[in-house]
Amino acid sequence: MIKRIGFTVVAVLALSMAAQAADMQSGTWVMNVAKSTSSDGNVPRSSTQVVSMDGGWLINKNHGVDKDGNATSANLISKPDGVARPGIGYGPAAFGMLVTSTHSDDFHWKWVGIAITGKGRMTQTSVISPDGKVKTYTTTTVDKDGKTSNRVRVFDKQ
Repeated sequence: MIKRIGFTVVAVLALSMAAQAADMQSGTWVMNVAKSTSSDGNVPRSSTQVVSMDGGWLINKNHGVDKDGNATSANLISKPDGVARPGIGYGPAAFGMLVTSTHSDDFHWKWVGIAITGKGRMTQTSVISPDGKVKTYTTTTVDKDGKTSNRVRVFDKQ
């Protein structure tokens, strides 16, 4: 009887830890402006993400204030299965791109977007710290004119 109870406790703990790790992206994330950089000077004054998972889809709701003081908002959804899909959501990043989303594990995600016109692309990686408290996005974009910009956005989990 004691063995059975012990096994049950271990199984429940293991499953709850696996469920937590599988959803490391979820939660509210606030950008750490002091740690965020951009080669083109485009660092927002603030940015907050509310991220959730639903049926294998990553749902990312963003709002903030851009570098000029204008309110921003973008909602994006992606499925990390390696299939190229039209950008789903609204906001400037969602339109006119085919986006492929993948993840190698619960802490490392990647998005590759290619403009439908063929002129312009974006590659973004997301790395979550082992303790789950910090998420770093590294983004490289090439605009329609071939100009490249690099951005690093650091977010703290709330």
